[in-house]
Amino acid sequence: MVQTLAQFRRFHFEGIFSLCFLVVVRCAVSGPAVPCTVVFAEADSDASPCLCNHDTNTVDCQTRNLTVVPPEFPARMKRLNLENNLITALSRDQLGSIDSLIHLDLSNNIINDIDDNVFGGLINLKILELGNNNLKIIRNGTFSGLFNLHQLNLESNKIATIHPQALTPLYNLRQLNLQANKVSSIQCALVQNLTWLQLLSLRANPIQLIEDQCFYGLINLQDIQLKRCSLTQINNGTFKYLFQLSTLNLAWNKISQISPLAFRDSVQLTRLHLNNNNISKLPAGVFANLTNLKKLHLHHNPITSLSTDLFTDLRSLEFLLLHNLKLSSLQVETFAGMPPLQYLDLSSNYLQNLQRGFGSVFKPYWHVKLSANQWRCDCEIQSIYEFPWIANEVVCRSPAKFQYMSLNQIPYSNLSCTPPSLTGTTTYAFAVINDTVFLHCNASGFPTPSLSWLLPQGTMLTSRPGTDLQSEGENGLTLVIESVQPSDTGIYICNGSNPGGKDFLITYLKVFDPDCVVRVDTGNKTLGNDSSYTVFDIQANCSSAEYSDGLSGVLALGYSEFTSITETKLCPDGVPCTNAPNKRSCETGAKSQLKQPQMVAATALNCNYLVTWFIIGIVAGISLIIACWIGFTVLYRKKTIPFIIHFTTKPHYETIPFIIHFTTKPYYETIPFIIHFTTKLHYEYETIFIIIHFTS
Repeated sequence: MVQTLAQFRRFHFEGIFSLCFLVVVRCAVSGPAVPCTVVFAEADSDASPCLCNHDTNTVDCQTRNLTVVPPEFPARMKRLNLENNLITALSRDQLGSIDSLIHLDLSNNIINDIDDNVFGGLINLKILELGNNNLKIIRNGTFSGLFNLHQLNLESNKIATIHPQALTPLYNLRQLNLQANKVSSIQCALVQNLTWLQLLSLRANPIQLIEDQCFYGLINLQDIQLKRCSLTQINNGTFKYLFQLSTLNLAWNKISQISPLAFRDSVQLTRLHLNNNNISKLPAGVFANLTNLKKLHLHHNPITSLSTDLFTDLRSLEFLLLHNLKLSSLQVETFAGMPPLQYLDLSSNYLQNLQRGFGSVFKPYWHVKLSANQWRCDCEIQSIYEFPWIANEVVCRSPAKFQYMSLNQIPYSNLSCTPPSLTGTTTYAFAVINDTVFLHCNASGFPTPSLSWLLPQGTMLTSRPGTDLQSEGENGLTLVIESVQPSDTGIYICNGSNPGGKDFLITYLKVFDPDCVVRVDTGNKTLGNDSSYTVFDIQANCSSAEYSDGLSGVLALGYSEFTSITETKLCPDGVPCTNAPNKRSCETGAKSQLKQPQMVAATALNCNYLVTWFIIGIVAGISLIIACWIGFTVLYRKKTIPFIIHFTTKPHYETIPFIIHFTTKPYYETIPFIIHFTTKLHYEYETIFIIIHFTS
């Protein structure tokens, strides 16, 4: 132990001695910076002397409050630092011919004008720094003679105009920095001669558009910085032929459109910044050729969805930043087959759950960030419960009892869903032409059910003129029909669904001609929250044939898979049956359960009680015959015969095509039977909606 400690001390001492020796040698080689002979102009005669390092041939005149460039410098000077002074202009006679100079720093002055051919005598100059000055115009001859220049820094000036040929002499230029100026457009001729250019920085300029193939000829360009410009779109030809491009920064623009082939030629791209733009959708195949891409920044965009093939070809990807988007759901296929990521950030989105399968997609060695989302800890999130490296990142936002709790802190059995239950406008609603109708639908359940309205024609609500939707907080949706017309009569269905199940609410709307009815309410012209407050008396002597049918009963129909159908009848005066004196009693039919999707049809028949019961008797008889025949067929011929009965009526000529389709198995025989019932009697008392539904 003692020997080991002694060895350590000897080694430690030798290391320190060696380090000190190297420092002494370095100082001896470099030499100290000492005052040197620099002749100042008369206006700057009071300035403190410049410092010179004769070993590196460097002259340091920074921060001397100089107003002009000194007229004389030491011979063999290679580096001249004049930054942080008060120089306002550069004239031809100030720099002369210093053919040994390779680095000239004039940044952080107040230079606003440069004469033509000022740098003509600096034939070996490789680095020219003019950043943070007041330059506004770059003329054709500004950089004449700088054939060997490699780096030109013009950042943070006020440059708005550059002559198209101003950079032509700089054919050996490697880096061009024009960031933080006022350049509004790129003239293609300005850069196409710079075949050796490797870095082009145009960031923080008000550039709105780059012409197609503007960078043509820049075969060595590796880095383009266009951050904080005003670009709105990227076309297929914007970065065409840039085969050596490795870094492309388009962040903090106003890009809303990217063409599918925008990055087709950028096969060497390793970093792509598209964050903080207005991109809402990425076209399929936009990253198809980027097999070498390692870092992709897409965060802070209004992207709502990611296609399943978006990242398919990114075989080298290591960092994927998708935070602060507007993603509400993810598909497993989007991330399946991706290479092992070092970092995946999906934080600060609107994600509420993850599909089954993400536990196997997000590997334990991936660093996945899922925080600050709208995680809903219910039955849908159970699939990731067994993967702790994901569950640790999930902090619940709902329900309230689990808010701000990590998913792995909640017992598995407590992750449950409540099926939706819908309430709202009653199953019947009356209105007069040109009324405004409100059909309400409210939902309860967890998670909050999604709601939609279906019109009688089956059309989309938002695409129909005169029809609109109004949200009622988080749990309600109201259908508004302005200036209602007879064509709006029919069945309206509000559908609600969540992971726990489905439900629906049915409302039958009847629209009357104002000449055929008398409104007996208090003058309300709008069908409000409860349609039972709007009551009509039907005129027996109505002259309009189109509206002469009376409303004595309604059979409300609807369909939802694995959901019940409710039959509700009204009395002739449109009031609840219990309050209708001297009227026949009305019953509420029992709920029937649909086990499989079936066709459900509703038809209307104008008739009186006698004709009604006559037809019902005929239908019952036919049904009995059919049932017997079916029984015989099933028992003796062992065939399954599903069938559908569909009634259709025409106004006033009550022709009822009665179509029965029989389909047999296993021989797949179809036997159509058509039975026609025709009545020519017309009655003004009753309209009956009939449905017959058979399931074998």
